[in-house]
Amino acid sequence: MKKNLVKWINKLYTLIHQSIYFWFSILTKGFVQTSFDNYVEDGKNEKKYKMLYDKALSFVWFILLVNIILASTYYVTVNQPLLNFLTYICLLVFIVITVFISWLSYLRGNLNINSDMETTILAFHSMVRFWSISLSLALFIFISIIIGYSNLIVFICILPGIYFQLSKLLMERFIEQIKEIQTLINTKY
Repeated sequence: MKKNLVKWINKLYTLIHQSIYFWFSILTKGFVQTSFDNYVEDGKNEKKYKMLYDKALSFVWFILLVNIILASTYYVTVNQPLLNFLTYICLLVFIVITVFISWLSYLRGNLNINSDMETTILAFHSMVRFWSISLSLALFIFISIIIGYSNLIVFICILPGIYFQLSKLLMERFIEQIKEIQTLINTKY
């Protein structure tokens, strides 16, 4: 009984630590680099590889996040159909970009990739080919946003940690197939 309790407390501590680290490092590093740090094995950031458009992707992600927060507080009270439609489109784009950045960061952290273009192609291909994983992550993000509206403490302290552990668990199942795709890309180009 004590071993199980200690195990659960350690897992909860890991989730809270990873979530708090996520929110603080978004402010300093951006979403792309923070995701990369969370996907690198054992938290060791041996690779200091940065893509040219890391900051641009992080900026777009942050602007979409701010727009969703503003939409939830202001646009819904205005009750304009066009603004509500744009809010839903913004939410959809936010979820797709978050899933794409997750694939991009995971592949960049766990494969030996030489170029930015190869990383982007592999991430987009993996996101589309393994659509069930991408759909699962998108659904988790959507449910997390709904939970965030009702319980902000759980959203801030636990859900980012669960997201990174879940996505890592799902993506590592197909890493061998992605490596085969990478060798095909390298032989073609």
